[in-house]
Amino acid sequence: MDGKKSIQELTVAFDRALVAAGYSESRLTNFRTVIKRLLIFGAAQGIECYSSSVGKKFLEKCYPVEFDGRLVHELPCTTQYAWRTITLLNDFNTHGAFFRARRLRGNLQLTTEFQNLSDEFGDDCRGKGTSEATVYRRQADLRKFFNYLHSNKIAISEISHKTVIGFLGTIITLSDDAVEHHRRTVSLFLQFLFHNGYVSEDYSRNIPAKRSLRKNPLPSVWEHEDVDQLLSAVDRANPMGKRDYAILLLVTKLGLRVGDIRALCLGDIDWENSRLSFIQSKTQKRVDLPLPDDVGWAIIDYLKYGRPKTTIRNVFLTGRTPIMAFSDTSSLSGIIVRYARMAKIDLSKRKHGMHSLRHTLATRLMEENIPISTIANILGHTSTDTVKKYLQVDTHHLRGCALDVEVLL
Repeated sequence: MDGKKSIQELTVAFDRALVAAGYSESRLTNFRTVIKRLLIFGAAQGIECYSSSVGKKFLEKCYPVEFDGRLVHELPCTTQYAWRTITLLNDFNTHGAFFRARRLRGNLQLTTEFQNLSDEFGDDCRGKGTSEATVYRRQADLRKFFNYLHSNKIAISEISHKTVIGFLGTIITLSDDAVEHHRRTVSLFLQFLFHNGYVSEDYSRNIPAKRSLRKNPLPSVWEHEDVDQLLSAVDRANPMGKRDYAILLLVTKLGLRVGDIRALCLGDIDWENSRLSFIQSKTQKRVDLPLPDDVGWAIIDYLKYGRPKTTIRNVFLTGRTPIMAFSDTSSLSGIIVRYARMAKIDLSKRKHGMHSLRHTLATRLMEENIPISTIANILGHTSTDTVKKYLQVDTHHLRGCALDVEVLL
């Protein structure tokens, strides 16, 4: 039988239980986003006490899909978290415990020493101009290193080359990007320890190069035809389609990062001069870009005929009530998946996040002989070295650089 706590009391206790269960900060953020929407829904419906039937109505209203447990992995990420959150909340309300806790990942509760080092390392990164999002990711990666030290009873002062190699061996099965993120984070942390006197040697010099850990993958690039099919699959007659089409054009034509699309505000668009000007979420540097006609008209179409009437200044908003800006954890990848399926584009053997469309734009610009420095400015990279990786996939121009064998004979 469902409990009789008020919805406010229940969600407060539920949040404490999630923290005690060891969920990561990113997962807690996702759970809390769903709970926030549930509270807004409850207030609008005049609901005082929670029950499983309330949870069902909430899902049907705010996440209207078929909630079949066998299909959860096929749903958009935001919907998956909504389903999981309500499932856990139902168990907690009925039994006072999580009966699906077996799916949780065990996370180390940082000791005071590890927490202080993590905080100091974060401050050191910020002092060097690192964005808050990158600092957060590095501290999250660092927890795995701390967990390894804790499990093997290794003190900070006892870190050695063997320690570093041993840790890297535990992450080798992760994705290429995850391996590189952890390798880079540990390298920076070891430099931090050495420069601040925590260890007597800079062990970052002994970390194997990325290529010896895992094969360096080529950036994922879409074919011209696939991009055209993706855009053509969008139904621009409805509000959500108008929004999604404008978002996809911003990525495919201007290469905006997901974080910048989420944060883009009405005041960032200079309609008189057809320009976009905003502070990048990753680099914290201002970027000024021309606004192509097709992108501008797509945004206008959404603002006039698709965007809900609200005082929120973000350009792009969620499509279902309660209306709000996209959360900081939303990758918007569900947009690509939705229209790729409609266009019958096979995504099984390629990366298909929004970032893959940035890769595609960079490669296309290179094919058109646009200078690397210009491409870096368009994509908002602070260094041209980041752009040079796209040379690996520009096979057309690589062939042009090859020597004619007959000339040498």
